[in-house]
Amino acid sequence: MTKFTKGPPINERINAAKVQLIDEKGNNVGLIETFKALNMARVKGLDLMQVSDREVPVCRILDYAKYRYTKAKKNKGPKHVSTLKEIRFRPHTDDHDIEVKVGKAKKFLSMGDKVKVTIFFRGRENAFKTEGYKQMDKIKEILSDVAKPEGPPQLFGKRLIALFIKNK
Repeated sequence: MTKFTKGPPINERINAAKVQLIDEKGNNVGLIETFKALNMARVKGLDLMQVSDREVPVCRILDYAKYRYTKAKKNKGPKHVSTLKEIRFRPHTDDHDIEVKVGKAKKFLSMGDKVKVTIFFRGRENAFKTEGYKQMDKIKEILSDVAKPEGPPQLFGKRLIALFIKNK
């Protein structure tokens, strides 16, 4: 006997003299006394659960723990939640390396994630910010078939950042 306090009435908590019984296979057994239906469920090692509350309640024989588990799993929600992924470059990153990293970005975008492309400058590279903008344009062109930038690239100190979202 299971002891659950929430949910529909099960086993001894069913307060009716007779119930309309549905067996574990989904077949309608008919109008039967509650204690007989409860005994049928116990013989099979299952529970008797009240499905609907009418003049004559409808009850079903099932494994209540399994029923609660599948119901909780169904109500859990989506498996993948959109997140922000970052891909980092330097201003003089080679073309092949850019293609490999942008391929990863395409994979993230296809999964529904947003991609933040960051080009960071160190030392003397700060004097050549235009190289970073050229590289960002190249990345934008490669990603144009899959994604669009959320806005223009922005410069924050030593970082040039652009956010890409999936095309609809």
